[in-house]
Amino acid sequence: MNSPKTTELSQNPHLPNIMTSTILPLIAQFRSAFSAPSFANFQFLMLAWLMNPARGWISNCLRAIFHMPQLYPTDRGKAKHFSCFYRLFSRAKWSTDELGHLMLGLFEPWLGESVTILIDDTLCRRSGPMVLGAGFHYDPLQVSYEQGRHRVRFSFGLNFVVLAVWVPCPFVHARGVAIPVLFRLYRSKKTCPEGKWKRRTELAVEMLEVLRSWWPTRPLELCVDDEYACKRVGAVLDQNIILTAPMRFDAALYQHKRPEHTGRGRRPIWGKRLETPKELAQDASVPWQHMELVVYGRTVTLMVKTYQARWKSMGKERVLTILVTRDPTGTYDDRCFFRTEADAEVQDFFTTICRRWTLEMTFRDAKQLLHLEDIQSGFIHRGKPAKTHRRKRPGPQAPVDADPRASRRTGPFVMLAYGFVVRWYLAHGQPARDLKWAKFLAPWWRHKTTISFGDMLQAFRRQMEHEQLWTNPPEHGFDENYLQSLGFERPNQQKLFTMAA
Repeated sequence: MNSPKTTELSQNPHLPNIMTSTILPLIAQFRSAFSAPSFANFQFLMLAWLMNPARGWISNCLRAIFHMPQLYPTDRGKAKHFSCFYRLFSRAKWSTDELGHLMLGLFEPWLGESVTILIDDTLCRRSGPMVLGAGFHYDPLQVSYEQGRHRVRFSFGLNFVVLAVWVPCPFVHARGVAIPVLFRLYRSKKTCPEGKWKRRTELAVEMLEVLRSWWPTRPLELCVDDEYACKRVGAVLDQNIILTAPMRFDAALYQHKRPEHTGRGRRPIWGKRLETPKELAQDASVPWQHMELVVYGRTVTLMVKTYQARWKSMGKERVLTILVTRDPTGTYDDRCFFRTEADAEVQDFFTTICRRWTLEMTFRDAKQLLHLEDIQSGFIHRGKPAKTHRRKRPGPQAPVDADPRASRRTGPFVMLAYGFVVRWYLAHGQPARDLKWAKFLAPWWRHKTTISFGDMLQAFRRQMEHEQLWTNPPEHGFDENYLQSLGFERPNQQKLFTMAA
């Protein structure tokens, strides 16, 4: 290719036909969320991020210019400055909610009539005092038990509340994958402007309202942990949303039928007080039922007790099914769950609860394989310290009133990249072949019978090379002829030639 002014991808005879590829048409589904220049930056950065085996720095992704020269954004025949990729997160006009809506539409063929919704939060650990939106948050991975006491630890970083959709996927171990579609950055009260602080439960309600605007009447099964099983979340549940969540053992429960009004005065609302789940577990007059249930793909025997009741956190008109479980072997502690459905089946509890764990697997894969915690954006420059300052102050020092737009967008960008890979693999992946290839590379994995996200990512990277979207530059060092054949000029390219000479 000898014409350095070429800007249209279709004019390059050495590139594959876009209509016959599988990756570019899929990423083109997000074009409506961006302007034309921003989409070119988004497309290059998304593919470069997925192909980057090193740490998740934007600067590392920019080195993909030599591997994907045909996709590098250009302006009048010259490569764009590297700052445009950082400004994609800090200044460009686009919405993570709109991207999540488009991502949700891509998975529509794999969703049934009723959809399982998962909500949880994750901590992306960061370092540095000038990270916008960061603060000290509870870190579940640092919790320890010392001298018989429960030690709670906190870590510095960005805390995201995530709403995900469970998508059936028969070739993975959990038989499904959690695809994040909505995100909210939680900021602690000290690092948030006055009057703008919101609890994590309020952010969860906000995302549920956005999801309900997309699906006004679709039946949903919502599964959350005990933090989100509260009055705020229960207030937004309609008749088409069924909530399944853990319940505290000392919950105040009342009879499921409203008492009849006999006599004068106001009609009673709650009626007779029932046993708490802890008292029910200890009540010998109510026998345990031994049931064989499917939990995380395995058939186990559990002892269960169920009854119907009402709980103030879920509203006075909603009848709940309460489930108390006990392990016959005594290995695990007793647990209690509730479901906002009268006469719910016991297996329905565990089917929904087990799906919530797939969201934790999504967080793990995004952090380990897509470098979610290695993002180096969202910083603000520190001002010059006064002469009287002899040492730096510990803790977060970023201005409270500054908008953490880059921090609020970069994390969701990586989690949307996770969903992009899963969506491509559902349509074009070959699980049987990839399973054989994984066993060939690691023959000690004799027990491996399912596909992991790592296998999907490796298949995606091979497809990038197969479609000639990712090529390897010359290995013999600096080559002026190769740089001139890229089809555009890099910023200060003539100076680079002079320095190399």
